[in-house]
Amino acid sequence: MKTKILCALFLIFSLYSCKDILSTEPLYIKKLIRINLSPEDSITQLQISPMDLGTVSMVSTTNDYISIINKSSDFPVTIFSLIGKNTSGLFNYSFPYGMPVIIQPGEDTKTTRKIQIKFIADTFTPGMYFDTLVINNNPAYFVPIKVNVKF
Repeated sequence: MKTKILCALFLIFSLYSCKDILSTEPLYIKKLIRINLSPEDSITQLQISPMDLGTVSMVSTTNDYISIINKSSDFPVTIFSLIGKNTSGLFNYSFPYGMPVIIQPGEDTKTTRKIQIKFIADTFTPGMYFDTLVINNNPAYFVPIKVNVKF
C-alpha cells in the first residue's frame, strides 16, 4: 500500500513540476542571422568590365591584371573557376595568390593583383585578337578581352 501511495505521489509530483515545452524560453543567445549567399548567387554581385590590352607589336608580350569588382558590402565572392575560350595559347592567365580567388566586399582584383593576364604575340599575323574569360563555368558571367597586334 505504501508503494502505491509513493508511486502516486511521485507521479503527481513529476507531472505538476514539468512545464509545457512551448512555454519555455530557448537557451540560445538571440542574434541577427543573415543569409549567406551561395557561390551561384554571390557571382551576381560582381562588376565585370571589358579588358583592352591595347596595341602590341608582333613577337612581344604584354602583362596586365583583370579588373573584377565585388559590389557587395557584406559578402566575399569566391571564384573557383576561370576558363579562357581562346585555345590558341596566345592568352595566358595566372593567379599569384592561387585558386580559388576570393574577392572581399568592395575589392577590385586589379588593385590587389589577383588575376594576371599575359598576351604573347608570337603570331605573324597582325590584327585584333579576342578571348572570353568565363567565371565559375557560368556563360552569363565573363570578361571579354581584346588586344591589337601590329607590325
